Amino acid sequence: MIYNTTIDPTKFRFVLLLTDSNIRPTVFAFTIRQALAQSGIFRVFTPEEFLALAKDRGLLTNSNRLSPELVKQFAAAHGDTMIVDYSQQHLGDANFYATLKITDGQNGNQLLRVDHRRLNWSNIDEEVMYPVLNQLRRWVNQSRKGAA
Repeated sequence: MIYNTTIDPTKFRFVLLLTDSNIRPTVFAFTIRQALAQSGIFRVFTPEEFLALAKDRGLLTNSNRLSPELVKQFAAAHGDTMIVDYSQQHLGDANFYATLKITDGQNGNQLLRVDHRRLNWSNIDEEVMYPVLNQLRRWVNQSRKGAA
């Protein structure tokens, strides 16, 4: 687990949200966005929204592809950008795996990484998603205090 609490995540001006789930992907993305908002993290953009924002600000060339270089350029030109990458996968039978990575888009440093493997027979949200989101909330709260 990576757990860097020296930077207040609510101070990032832009948040790029990357989600991947093979179970209820739309509900999954909405739940993550809601958890970020409840933690005081706003201005959250999907990849499509982020690309449109980069295009509006003149950062896209011929490529309409999201890349670490584009995020780094965007952060340098327009302010701190955080990447929230959350994946939840059903691996078969009752096996699930969730991973949350939060990265500073300007320098590529990971601020938080949570890996959560779970054998689940009943409630995916309670057993797989909520433990990771609770870790996110704890990290946000501790980072606010640590960066002060």
